[in-house]
Amino acid sequence: MVATCVGCLPIMLQNVARSNEDGNEGFVPLFNGKDLSGWQTEGHWVYEPDGVLAAKPKGRRRLFPDHGLFLWSKATYDDFILDLEFKVDKNASSGVFLRSSSPGSYIQTQIRDSHGKKEPFGNSTSGAVVGVAAPSKNMSKPAGQWNRMIITCEGNRMQVQLNGEKVIFLYLS
Repeated sequence: MVATCVGCLPIMLQNVARSNEDGNEGFVPLFNGKDLSGWQTEGHWVYEPDGVLAAKPKGRRRLFPDHGLFLWSKATYDDFILDLEFKVDKNASSGVFLRSSSPGSYIQTQIRDSHGKKEPFGNSTSGAVVGVAAPSKNMSKPAGQWNRMIITCEGNRMQVQLNGEKVIFLYLS
């Protein structure tokens, strides 16, 4: 079982999963392109006219993890491929939380403004699996540019591709 959660901030998402309409058999859209039906959040996520889901926090940000800014899929999945595009502001940090059944139990794939970061890569580099593995390469684009991340979870195997390059392949225990 997996509940896909995207959070914290500031992050903008587009094309959260491909659909069968794109000729990708077996893919289902996680976002309907109109509103947050199918998602749950306590945060301030909005659908913008250009087709983007955006976190728009109000007031002062609390310390991480700020569960109030998480965005969860109401559906659960076992094996899956999550294909999404994101862009972040300068110095932003966020993530995609996977294999989660509650806000305190998850695997986090890092999304961060890490363009230009040199080795050694770690948890603060986009594509990292926080607390488990650093990406093999830093494939992040500069802040404000769209990045594409494809996360594949099949059984205990996990792979992360960032902007067309495989940066993580591991077996989860």
